[in-house]
Amino acid sequence: MEQKVSNLCVRAQAAMLRAALFLMTVSLALSVILVRVDVSSWYRLALFVPFALASTNLYQALFRT
Repeated sequence: MEQKVSNLCVRAQAAMLRAALFLMTVSLALSVILVRVDVSSWYRLALFVPFALASTNLYQALFRT
């Protein structure tokens, strides 16, 4: 039987999940605001960074890497 080895403790996993949730919420709210205000697509492209950070944190927390 193979044992899984994780690099994250429970506290670090919970912190990453909270960070991912926060970043995703902020990014989603900002994207809705920017679309409603009809801001240029180039400015909305800057939201790639928080969305990417949120997805990376979520992946690392779920798979404990």
